[in-house]
Amino acid sequence: MIGVLKPLNTWDFYTLFALGASALLYRLLSDAEDLPGLKRMKIWPHRLLVALGAISLLFIASQLLLYAFNSHFHPAFNQVAFWKDAKTTIREYLTHWGFFIFIMVWWYAWETYKWLAATRLSALQKWAPYKKQILTLLILAALIALVLGLLMGVRVAFIVIPLGLLTLALVLRPGLTKAERFAFFLAGTALLLTLFVELVYLLGDNGRQNFVFKFYLQAWFFFAIASAYGLGRLFLEQGKWRQRTQNLFYASFGVMALAVLLFPITATLDKVSNRMDRSAPHTLDGMAFMQTSRFTYPCHRNSPEAECQVVELDLGEDYRAIRWMQEQVAGSPVIIEGHGGLYSWTSRFSIYTGLPTVLGWDYHQMQQRGIMADDAVGKRARDVELFYQTTDPVTTEALIREYGVKYIVLGRYERALYFAEGVEKFKAWDGLLWDVVYQDGQTTLYKVR
Repeated sequence: MIGVLKPLNTWDFYTLFALGASALLYRLLSDAEDLPGLKRMKIWPHRLLVALGAISLLFIASQLLLYAFNSHFHPAFNQVAFWKDAKTTIREYLTHWGFFIFIMVWWYAWETYKWLAATRLSALQKWAPYKKQILTLLILAALIALVLGLLMGVRVAFIVIPLGLLTLALVLRPGLTKAERFAFFLAGTALLLTLFVELVYLLGDNGRQNFVFKFYLQAWFFFAIASAYGLGRLFLEQGKWRQRTQNLFYASFGVMALAVLLFPITATLDKVSNRMDRSAPHTLDGMAFMQTSRFTYPCHRNSPEAECQVVELDLGEDYRAIRWMQEQVAGSPVIIEGHGGLYSWTSRFSIYTGLPTVLGWDYHQMQQRGIMADDAVGKRARDVELFYQTTDPVTTEALIREYGVKYIVLGRYERALYFAEGVEKFKAWDGLLWDVVYQDGQTTLYKVR
């Protein structure tokens, strides 16, 4: 399962492989007495070697089982660098993680209270020889927090490092069940992930946008699982608290819960109001907006010498043409359509029909094939432009054969993207290289002969 994560969401693989490796290490070292093969190994380095071997096998298996994908996956960005620009503020951090942090603070406080209440003073004497080391660790942690927070601007370190130290103490606490130890481990891992993204980023990518986005998703899962466990413990054991403490907990929890529950309401209202066309039908049909919407293309030129003109595209024609393809085109023939900039009207036929196109969202493809020597993605982008701009039938036929194109899209978007001379060939060569199979206003679909 860990290997499958790479094609699904590459970022998940590394974090969850580390989590799986940690679970293996813990199981093979702490529960060796329950495992017949390891029970005879009395020396812990031998057990450690076995654990490292098991982790290596896990990694190898995860790679081999998905070899077909891994052998063709060549990410463009595979180096990390220190992030020196703007960092997450305390306010932003608490806005995002405040509810989980709130639960963790109460949970940690209660677990620490129980630990101290059950620990006799005489039991602390065994730690006396390590007093200097413990003090050194605390001073070092304080210095790291000060350096990160004050000198490097990583303010979240003032939250993460104290909570992280307390997490470490609690996870190492004797007498914990496996479930308790795992919950603390997840909480600590989530804290580390939120600090990690403040320090480094993926070199060459869109700043740290994807880095924060992807690792925050994983931190969210870990925080949510750990906090759910912690909250359950608090509700189960709150009867042991004083009444005043119970009242404070329930009042503060109620306020926090209500604040969190405001998000789906306010976010939904914002999303509903942020529409391409406010008069579009309110429906679960994800294509319905096209019937009434218009897309503004900022720079249309009929020829290389012409000046840019702003063009408004009626998306209703695209809607009807897409619906025709959904109903009339069988199988998975390759289509070709205009390729423009990111976050534009590019690839709309491929998106809404599911049919393969010569090139879709090019940036994602470049990210996954960035180190390929043949520049396959860039070549496709140039070939799509050449296909629509050329007036040479030999070149046109060669591109059709190279990509196995069966249907050609010529809509308002293509007319805005490309020069008139190249666009005019489609009508001129109708009946020779292709045939019109659909016509609506300025939108025409051709089927290759």
